[in-house]
Amino acid sequence: MAPRLVFSVQTYVRRGRDLAPAARYEFLSGVEAEEAGRDLSRVTDGVLVYAQFGDPDIGVWEEPEVFARHGDAPRLEF
Repeated sequence: MAPRLVFSVQTYVRRGRDLAPAARYEFLSGVEAEEAGRDLSRVTDGVLVYAQFGDPDIGVWEEPEVFARHGDAPRLEF
């Protein structure tokens, strides 16, 4: 597969004092990802909405660009 831009929403849950990554979702556009991030922020402890360019076949990714952070989510965790 050729390199591509991926729009993602990463959810987080609090486990005691720790914040753990939960489900991650991919979207076709930044608008869809931002809307989903807002919706998911109502049912999870934290959400990061970001875009990242890379090649999923070989696992090489550039630094993510964070669009939104909701609730209890780390600044970056990639």
